[in-house]
Amino acid sequence: MITNGIEIARKLNNYENITLFFCGGHIGYGTNSALGDFATGFINNFHADICFMSCRGLDRFAAYEANHSQALFKQQMIANSDVAILLADHSKFNTSHYFKLSNYNAIDYIVTNQAPVESFQDTVGAQCEILW
Repeated sequence: MITNGIEIARKLNNYENITLFFCGGHIGYGTNSALGDFATGFINNFHADICFMSCRGLDRFAAYEANHSQALFKQQMIANSDVAILLADHSKFNTSHYFKLSNYNAIDYIVTNQAPVESFQDTVGAQCEILW
């Protein structure tokens, strides 16, 4: 398991059967994540079968992050993975933010807790699978 999230690393560290790698980097106020060149350089040493990630918002064009450093880190992890899975609850839909994380053609699955509106399903579902 590879993560830049402090809380995720702390929780996963309690499991003996998980090999855990934590990225170094700059930890910006309130992010609880290691980011920047050090973190991105670190993950470039790895290939992942599956990348799980979150986002700040989604609209019919793309998934977004509020922080460009988060987006750049996640973009690199998408590139280093066979499968990219975006986890987003219903509150993230129909909102755009500061920085584009990814177009949907680079994401394999979106997993959410409620069915998105039909127009979103029609537009985005043609590019990646939506599961709820």
